Amino acid sequence: MRFPINPRYTARQVQGDRWSVFDMHTGKTAHLNGNVLGRLDHGSAVDIANALNPKAPSISRF
Repeated sequence: MRFPINPRYTARQVQGDRWSVFDMHTGKTAHLNGNVLGRLDHGSAVDIANALNPKAPSISRF
């Protein structure tokens, strides 16, 4: 599995059992197509954050 070194999007717990997708570049809850990515369950927030982050390049072995 490949992970970005410094992911732009992360899942953050905001209130009780609610989570949001946090944009590290803006310092705010992320928006996608006009929708605020907040008030999500943990699994959804993690899945969306992972989908939005670019994948790190593979390291080829010789």
